[in-house]
Amino acid sequence: METDADFLHAYDVPGELSDAYDELLRRQAGLGKEFPVQSNASPNTQAGSSQRKTQPPRDRCDFKAAIICALPLEFDAIRSLFDSTWLEKHHHYGKLKGDTNHYINGRIGDLDVVVLLLSSMGKVSAATAAASLKCSYTELEVVFLAGICGGIPEVRSPNGGKREVLLGDVIVSSNMVQYDVGRRYQDDFVAKQPMHTGRKLINNFLVHLKTDVFSNDLMGRSAEVLQQIQRSNPKCQYLGSANDRLFEPTYQHQIDTSVLCTCFTSPSLMCRRCRSISCDEAGCDEKFLIPRCRIKEKMLLEEQGNISEAQKPLIFLGRYGSGDTVLKSSRDRDGLADRLGIEAFEMESAGLWEDLPCIVVKGVCDYADSHKNKKWQDFAAATSASVVKALLERYIITDQ
Repeated sequence: METDADFLHAYDVPGELSDAYDELLRRQAGLGKEFPVQSNASPNTQAGSSQRKTQPPRDRCDFKAAIICALPLEFDAIRSLFDSTWLEKHHHYGKLKGDTNHYINGRIGDLDVVVLLLSSMGKVSAATAAASLKCSYTELEVVFLAGICGGIPEVRSPNGGKREVLLGDVIVSSNMVQYDVGRRYQDDFVAKQPMHTGRKLINNFLVHLKTDVFSNDLMGRSAEVLQQIQRSNPKCQYLGSANDRLFEPTYQHQIDTSVLCTCFTSPSLMCRRCRSISCDEAGCDEKFLIPRCRIKEKMLLEEQGNISEAQKPLIFLGRYGSGDTVLKSSRDRDGLADRLGIEAFEMESAGLWEDLPCIVVKGVCDYADSHKNKKWQDFAAATSASVVKALLERYIITDQ
Protein backbone atom coordinates (compact mmCIF):
# COMPACT_ATOMS: atom_id res chain seq x y z
CA MET A 1 0.00 0.00 0.00
CA GLU A 2 1.34 3.44 -0.88
CA THR A 3 2.03 5.99 1.85
CA ASP A 4 -0.10 9.10 2.15
CA ALA A 5 2.74 11.15 0.72
CA ASP A 6 2.51 9.23 -2.55
CA PHE A 7 -0.73 11.04 -3.29
CA LEU A 8 0.65 14.55 -2.93
CA HIS A 9 2.09 16.03 -6.05
CA ALA A 10 2.70 19.42 -7.61
CA TYR A 11 2.61 20.91 -11.07
CA ASP A 12 3.45 24.39 -12.25
CA VAL A 13 4.61 25.57 -8.82
CA PRO A 14 7.78 27.62 -9.25
CA GLY A 15 10.16 28.30 -6.41
CA GLU A 16 12.97 26.67 -4.46
CA LEU A 17 12.68 24.68 -1.23
CA SER A 18 13.72 26.76 1.77
CA ASP A 19 15.21 25.86 5.17
CA ALA A 20 12.24 27.33 7.01
CA TYR A 21 10.30 24.13 7.59
CA ASP A 22 10.97 24.02 11.34
CA GLU A 23 9.48 27.46 11.63
CA LEU A 24 6.45 26.36 9.61
CA LEU A 25 5.58 23.88 12.37
CA ARG A 26 5.71 26.40 15.22
CA ARG A 27 2.01 27.26 15.23
CA GLN A 28 -0.48 25.65 17.56
CA ALA A 29 -4.11 26.65 18.09
CA GLY A 30 -4.80 28.27 21.47
CA LEU A 31 -6.24 31.54 22.68
CA GLY A 32 -7.09 33.38 25.83
CA LYS A 33 -10.33 35.20 26.49
CA GLU A 34 -9.07 38.39 28.10
CA PHE A 35 -10.95 40.61 25.66
CA PRO A 36 -14.59 40.83 24.59
CA VAL A 37 -14.70 37.96 22.16
CA GLN A 38 -16.87 35.02 21.34
CA SER A 39 -14.69 31.93 21.80
CA ASN A 40 -15.22 28.56 20.14
CA ALA A 41 -12.00 26.94 21.32
CA SER A 42 -12.21 23.69 23.24
CA PRO A 43 -10.61 23.46 26.72
CA ASN A 44 -7.71 21.49 25.24
CA THR A 45 -7.19 24.15 22.59
CA GLN A 46 -7.16 26.93 25.19
CA ALA A 47 -4.60 25.19 27.39
CA GLY A 48 -1.35 27.12 27.39
CA SER A 49 -2.95 30.15 25.80
CA SER A 50 -1.07 32.48 28.11
CA GLN A 51 1.97 31.86 25.94
CA ARG A 52 0.10 32.97 22.83
CA LYS A 53 -0.95 36.29 21.41
CA THR A 54 -4.24 37.24 23.11
CA GLN A 55 -4.84 40.82 22.08
CA PRO A 56 -7.29 41.46 19.24
CA PRO A 57 -5.91 43.25 16.17
CA ARG A 58 -5.79 47.03 16.38
CA ASP A 59 -7.37 47.66 13.00
CA ARG A 60 -7.91 46.11 9.57
CA CYS A 61 -4.23 46.49 8.70
CA ASP A 62 -3.40 43.77 11.23
CA PHE A 63 -5.35 41.15 9.29
CA LYS A 64 -2.98 39.15 7.07
CA ALA A 65 -5.25 36.28 6.02
CA ALA A 66 -8.72 35.99 4.51
CA ILE A 67 -11.04 33.10 3.67
CA ILE A 68 -13.70 33.35 0.96
CA CYS A 69 -16.65 30.97 0.60
CA ALA A 70 -19.35 30.83 -2.07
CA LEU A 71 -21.98 28.73 -0.27
CA PRO A 72 -23.49 28.93 3.24
CA LEU A 73 -22.49 25.33 4.00
CA GLU A 74 -18.88 26.19 3.12
CA PHE A 75 -19.06 29.22 5.41
CA ASP A 76 -20.48 27.11 8.26
CA ALA A 77 -17.54 24.70 8.03
CA ILE A 78 -15.01 27.56 8.07
CA ARG A 79 -16.82 29.39 10.86
CA SER A 80 -16.52 26.32 13.08
CA LEU A 81 -12.71 26.70 12.89
CA PHE A 82 -12.71 30.01 14.76
CA ASP A 83 -10.99 29.86 18.14
CA SER A 84 -12.26 33.38 18.84
CA THR A 85 -14.50 35.89 17.09
CA TRP A 86 -13.79 39.60 17.20
CA LEU A 87 -17.31 40.96 17.60
CA GLU A 88 -17.92 44.13 15.59
CA LYS A 89 -19.86 45.81 18.38
CA HIS A 90 -16.71 45.71 20.53
CA HIS A 91 -13.91 46.20 18.01
CA HIS A 92 -15.40 48.28 15.18
CA TYR A 93 -13.11 47.20 12.36
CA GLY A 94 -15.55 48.54 9.81
CA LYS A 95 -14.90 48.76 6.07
CA LEU A 96 -14.40 51.40 3.39
CA LYS A 97 -17.32 53.39 2.09
CA GLY A 98 -18.78 51.62 -0.93
CA ASP A 99 -17.65 48.17 0.22
CA THR A 100 -20.80 46.02 0.05
CA ASN A 101 -19.21 42.90 1.55
CA HIS A 102 -20.16 41.61 4.99
CA TYR A 103 -17.18 40.40 7.01
CA ILE A 104 -16.70 38.16 10.02
CA ASN A 105 -13.45 38.75 11.91
CA GLY A 106 -11.80 36.24 14.20
CA ARG A 107 -8.76 34.18 15.00
CA ILE A 108 -7.74 30.70 13.86
CA GLY A 109 -4.69 29.49 15.74
CA ASP A 110 -2.33 32.47 15.94
CA LEU A 111 -3.67 34.23 12.85
CA ASP A 112 -6.31 36.94 12.72
CA VAL A 113 -8.51 36.22 9.72
CA VAL A 114 -11.41 37.86 7.92
CA VAL A 115 -14.06 35.59 6.41
CA LEU A 116 -16.35 36.55 3.54
CA LEU A 117 -19.41 34.75 2.17
CA LEU A 118 -20.16 35.64 -1.45
CA SER A 119 -23.68 36.74 -2.36
CA SER A 120 -23.76 34.20 -5.21
CA MET A 121 -21.61 31.64 -7.01
CA GLY A 122 -19.46 32.45 -10.02
CA LYS A 123 -16.45 34.50 -11.02
CA VAL A 124 -18.31 37.82 -11.42
CA SER A 125 -19.53 37.68 -7.82
CA ALA A 126 -16.05 36.64 -6.69
CA ALA A 127 -14.31 39.42 -8.62
CA THR A 128 -16.68 42.07 -7.27
CA ALA A 129 -16.16 40.91 -3.70
CA ALA A 130 -12.39 40.65 -4.16
CA ALA A 131 -12.13 44.25 -5.35
CA SER A 132 -13.79 45.50 -2.17
CA LEU A 133 -11.91 43.08 0.09
CA LYS A 134 -8.47 44.23 -1.01
CA CYS A 135 -9.47 47.89 -0.59
CA SER A 136 -10.79 47.46 2.96
CA TYR A 137 -8.11 44.96 4.04
CA THR A 138 -4.95 46.27 2.43
CA GLU A 139 -2.34 44.05 4.13
CA LEU A 140 -3.61 40.60 3.19
CA GLU A 141 -0.80 38.14 2.41
CA VAL A 142 -2.84 35.01 1.77
CA VAL A 143 -6.46 34.47 0.73
CA PHE A 144 -8.00 31.00 0.83
CA LEU A 145 -10.92 30.14 -1.43
CA ALA A 146 -12.49 27.29 0.53
CA GLY A 147 -15.39 24.96 -0.14
CA ILE A 148 -16.42 22.22 -2.55
CA CYS A 149 -15.50 21.21 -6.08
CA GLY A 150 -16.06 18.57 -8.72
CA GLY A 151 -13.15 16.18 -9.02
CA ILE A 152 -11.42 14.16 -11.70
CA PRO A 153 -11.59 10.48 -10.64
CA GLU A 154 -7.94 9.88 -11.51
CA VAL A 155 -5.09 12.39 -11.48
CA ARG A 156 -1.46 12.30 -12.53
CA SER A 157 1.19 11.22 -10.06
CA PRO A 158 4.82 12.39 -9.98
CA ASN A 159 6.02 9.06 -11.38
CA GLY A 160 3.77 9.37 -14.42
CA GLY A 161 1.07 6.98 -13.24
CA LYS A 162 -2.46 7.63 -12.04
CA ARG A 163 -3.85 8.09 -8.55
CA GLU A 164 -7.46 7.61 -7.48
CA VAL A 165 -9.38 10.59 -6.12
CA LEU A 166 -12.30 9.88 -3.78
CA LEU A 167 -15.12 12.05 -2.45
CA GLY A 168 -13.84 14.14 0.44
CA ASP A 169 -10.27 14.36 -0.88
CA VAL A 170 -8.94 17.91 -1.07
CA ILE A 171 -7.37 19.68 -4.06
CA VAL A 172 -4.96 22.55 -3.35
CA SER A 173 -4.35 24.83 -6.32
CA SER A 174 -1.00 24.93 -8.08
CA ASN A 175 -2.53 27.14 -10.76
CA MET A 176 -5.81 27.75 -12.55
CA VAL A 177 -7.21 27.84 -16.08
CA GLN A 178 -10.48 29.41 -17.25
CA TYR A 179 -11.79 26.58 -19.38
CA ASP A 180 -14.73 28.62 -20.72
CA VAL A 181 -12.61 31.61 -21.83
CA GLY A 182 -10.62 31.40 -25.05
CA ARG A 183 -10.89 31.46 -28.83
CA ARG A 184 -13.74 29.84 -30.74
CA TYR A 185 -12.76 28.50 -34.16
CA GLN A 186 -15.09 26.90 -36.66
CA ASP A 187 -13.93 23.42 -35.69
CA ASP A 188 -12.41 23.94 -32.26
CA PHE A 189 -12.34 25.93 -29.01
CA VAL A 190 -8.95 26.84 -27.54
CA ALA A 191 -9.08 27.75 -23.85
CA LYS A 192 -7.02 30.55 -22.37
CA GLN A 193 -3.64 29.42 -21.07
CA PRO A 194 -3.26 28.72 -17.32
CA MET A 195 -2.71 31.84 -15.24
CA HIS A 196 0.81 32.46 -13.90
CA THR A 197 0.82 35.76 -12.03
CA GLY A 198 3.31 37.27 -9.59
CA ARG A 199 2.68 34.93 -6.65
CA LYS A 200 6.18 34.31 -5.29
CA LEU A 201 5.17 34.28 -1.61
CA ILE A 202 2.33 31.82 -2.26
CA ASN A 203 4.35 29.60 -4.59
CA ASN A 204 7.27 29.39 -2.15
CA PHE A 205 4.81 28.20 0.50
CA LEU A 206 3.03 25.66 -1.71
CA VAL A 207 6.28 24.12 -2.94
CA HIS A 208 6.64 22.53 0.51
CA LEU A 209 3.80 20.21 -0.46
CA LYS A 210 6.39 18.42 -2.59
CA THR A 211 8.16 17.26 0.57
CA ASP A 212 7.12 14.11 2.43
CA VAL A 213 7.69 15.64 5.87
CA PHE A 214 5.42 18.64 5.22
CA SER A 215 2.70 16.72 3.39
CA ASN A 216 2.49 13.93 5.97
CA ASP A 217 2.33 16.48 8.78
CA LEU A 218 -0.37 18.43 6.93
CA MET A 219 -2.53 15.36 6.39
CA GLY A 220 -2.19 14.26 9.99
CA ARG A 221 -3.16 17.67 11.33
CA SER A 222 -6.08 18.11 8.91
CA ALA A 223 -7.48 14.72 10.00
CA GLU A 224 -7.47 15.95 13.61
CA VAL A 225 -9.20 19.20 12.67
CA LEU A 226 -11.82 17.30 10.66
CA GLN A 227 -12.87 15.40 13.77
CA GLN A 228 -13.12 18.67 15.69
CA ILE A 229 -15.41 20.10 13.01
CA GLN A 230 -17.58 16.99 13.06
CA ARG A 231 -18.04 17.20 16.83
CA SER A 232 -19.48 20.69 16.47
CA ASN A 233 -21.39 20.13 13.21
CA PRO A 234 -23.25 16.78 12.86
CA LYS A 235 -24.02 17.52 9.19
CA CYS A 236 -20.35 17.00 8.33
CA GLN A 237 -20.23 13.29 9.16
CA TYR A 238 -18.53 10.79 6.86
CA LEU A 239 -21.07 8.97 4.66
CA GLY A 240 -19.13 5.75 4.19
CA SER A 241 -17.31 4.28 1.22
CA ALA A 242 -20.43 2.43 0.00
CA ASN A 243 -21.92 5.83 -0.86
CA ASP A 244 -18.87 6.89 -2.89
CA ARG A 245 -19.98 5.63 -6.29
CA LEU A 246 -18.22 6.28 -9.58
CA PHE A 247 -19.98 5.07 -12.74
CA GLU A 248 -18.34 4.35 -16.06
CA PRO A 249 -18.02 7.57 -18.10
CA THR A 250 -20.28 6.24 -20.86
CA TYR A 251 -23.09 5.29 -18.47
CA GLN A 252 -25.60 8.13 -18.17
CA HIS A 253 -27.71 8.84 -15.11
CA GLN A 254 -31.04 7.46 -16.31
CA ILE A 255 -34.37 6.04 -15.20
CA ASP A 256 -34.54 2.25 -15.36
CA THR A 257 -36.21 0.43 -18.23
CA SER A 258 -39.49 -0.04 -16.36
CA VAL A 259 -40.37 3.58 -17.16
CA LEU A 260 -40.37 4.60 -20.82
CA CYS A 261 -38.86 8.04 -21.27
CA THR A 262 -36.18 9.85 -23.25
CA CYS A 263 -33.51 8.20 -21.11
CA PHE A 264 -34.65 4.76 -22.22
CA THR A 265 -35.43 5.43 -25.87
CA SER A 266 -32.24 7.45 -26.40
CA PRO A 267 -29.53 6.65 -23.81
CA SER A 268 -27.39 9.59 -24.95
CA LEU A 269 -30.07 12.02 -23.73
CA MET A 270 -31.42 12.72 -20.25
CA CYS A 271 -34.99 13.77 -19.49
CA ARG A 272 -35.74 16.67 -17.14
CA ARG A 273 -37.23 14.41 -14.50
CA CYS A 274 -34.13 12.25 -14.41
CA ARG A 275 -31.89 15.29 -13.88
CA SER A 276 -33.62 16.08 -10.59
CA ILE A 277 -33.67 12.65 -8.92
CA SER A 278 -31.00 10.56 -7.23
CA CYS A 279 -29.32 7.45 -8.59
CA ASP A 280 -31.35 5.34 -6.16
CA GLU A 281 -34.61 6.87 -7.37
CA ALA A 282 -33.59 6.57 -11.00
CA GLY A 283 -32.40 3.00 -10.58
CA CYS A 284 -28.90 3.52 -11.96
CA ASP A 285 -27.43 0.07 -12.55
CA GLU A 286 -24.60 -0.75 -10.13
CA LYS A 287 -23.03 -3.16 -12.59
CA PHE A 288 -21.60 -0.04 -14.26
CA LEU A 289 -19.76 1.05 -11.09
CA ILE A 290 -15.97 1.28 -11.43
CA PRO A 291 -14.13 -0.80 -8.79
CA ARG A 292 -11.42 1.16 -6.98
CA CYS A 293 -8.61 0.04 -4.71
CA ARG A 294 -8.98 2.88 -2.22
CA ILE A 295 -12.68 2.11 -1.77
CA LYS A 296 -11.79 -1.47 -0.84
CA GLU A 297 -9.20 -0.20 1.65
CA LYS A 298 -11.75 2.14 3.23
CA MET A 299 -14.36 -0.62 3.45
CA LEU A 300 -11.88 -2.79 5.35
CA LEU A 301 -11.17 0.05 7.78
CA GLU A 302 -14.90 0.61 8.28
CA GLU A 303 -15.43 -3.10 9.01
CA GLN A 304 -12.71 -2.82 11.66
CA GLY A 305 -14.52 0.17 13.18
CA ASN A 306 -11.68 2.56 12.30
CA ILE A 307 -13.87 5.34 10.89
CA SER A 308 -11.38 8.10 11.71
CA GLU A 309 -8.80 6.48 9.43
CA ALA A 310 -11.35 5.55 6.76
CA GLN A 311 -12.58 9.14 6.42
CA LYS A 312 -9.09 10.64 6.33
CA PRO A 313 -8.81 12.71 3.13
CA LEU A 314 -5.84 12.75 0.83
CA ILE A 315 -4.52 16.11 -0.34
CA PHE A 316 -3.56 16.71 -3.97
CA LEU A 317 -1.79 19.72 -5.43
CA GLY A 318 -2.97 20.42 -8.94
CA ARG A 319 -4.61 22.63 -11.52
CA TYR A 320 -8.15 23.95 -11.17
CA GLY A 321 -10.53 24.58 -14.02
CA SER A 322 -12.72 27.59 -13.31
CA GLY A 323 -15.85 28.54 -15.24
CA ASP A 324 -19.41 29.77 -14.83
CA THR A 325 -20.79 26.28 -15.40
CA VAL A 326 -21.87 23.52 -13.05
CA LEU A 327 -20.28 20.59 -14.86
CA LYS A 328 -22.41 17.42 -15.01
CA SER A 329 -20.90 15.65 -17.99
CA SER A 330 -18.27 12.91 -17.75
CA ARG A 331 -17.45 13.38 -21.44
CA ASP A 332 -16.67 17.09 -21.00
CA ARG A 333 -14.95 16.44 -17.67
CA ASP A 334 -12.53 13.93 -19.15
CA GLY A 335 -11.99 15.96 -22.31
CA LEU A 336 -11.07 19.10 -20.37
CA ALA A 337 -8.88 17.13 -17.99
CA ASP A 338 -6.92 15.54 -20.83
CA ARG A 339 -6.61 18.73 -22.87
CA LEU A 340 -5.88 21.24 -20.10
CA GLY A 341 -4.44 19.12 -17.29
CA ILE A 342 -7.33 20.01 -14.97
CA GLU A 343 -7.76 18.04 -11.74
CA ALA A 344 -10.84 19.75 -10.28
CA PHE A 345 -13.63 22.12 -11.34
CA GLU A 346 -15.06 25.11 -9.50
CA MET A 347 -16.63 28.49 -10.28
CA GLU A 348 -14.96 31.32 -8.35
CA SER A 349 -11.16 31.25 -8.54
CA ALA A 350 -11.01 33.01 -11.92
CA GLY A 351 -12.51 36.08 -10.24
CA LEU A 352 -9.80 36.18 -7.56
CA TRP A 353 -6.63 34.80 -9.08
CA GLU A 354 -5.08 37.91 -10.63
CA ASP A 355 -6.09 40.35 -7.88
CA LEU A 356 -5.45 38.45 -4.64
CA PRO A 357 -2.73 36.11 -3.29
CA CYS A 358 -5.16 33.23 -3.62
CA ILE A 359 -4.92 29.53 -2.72
CA VAL A 360 -7.90 27.38 -3.69
CA VAL A 361 -8.55 24.62 -1.15
CA LYS A 362 -11.69 22.64 -1.98
CA GLY A 363 -13.05 19.23 -1.09
CA VAL A 364 -14.30 16.90 -3.82
CA CYS A 365 -18.08 16.48 -3.43
CA ASP A 366 -18.87 14.84 -6.78
CA TYR A 367 -17.26 13.58 -9.96
CA ALA A 368 -18.68 16.28 -12.27
CA ASP A 369 -20.77 13.70 -14.14
CA SER A 370 -24.49 13.11 -14.73
CA HIS A 371 -24.72 11.24 -11.41
CA LYS A 372 -23.74 14.38 -9.48
CA ASN A 373 -25.69 14.97 -6.24
CA LYS A 374 -25.39 16.99 -3.04
CA LYS A 375 -24.97 14.18 -0.50
CA TRP A 376 -21.26 14.72 0.07
CA GLN A 377 -21.22 18.52 0.09
CA ASP A 378 -21.15 19.03 3.87
CA PHE A 379 -18.41 16.45 4.39
CA ALA A 380 -16.35 17.87 1.51
CA ALA A 381 -16.75 21.39 2.93
CA ALA A 382 -15.47 20.07 6.26
CA THR A 383 -12.40 18.39 4.73
CA SER A 384 -11.64 21.63 2.87
CA ALA A 385 -11.94 23.63 6.09
CA SER A 386 -9.68 21.20 7.95
CA VAL A 387 -6.91 21.61 5.36
CA VAL A 388 -7.33 25.41 5.40
CA LYS A 389 -6.72 25.47 9.14
CA ALA A 390 -3.74 23.13 8.87
CA LEU A 391 -2.23 25.38 6.18
CA LEU A 392 -2.92 28.53 8.19
CA GLU A 393 -1.10 27.06 11.18
CA ARG A 394 1.94 26.53 8.98
CA TYR A 395 1.92 29.83 7.11
CA ILE A 396 4.59 32.34 8.19
CA ILE A 397 3.32 35.91 8.29
CA THR A 398 5.89 38.60 7.51
CA ASP A 399 7.01 40.99 10.24
CA GLN A 400 5.12 44.22 10.78
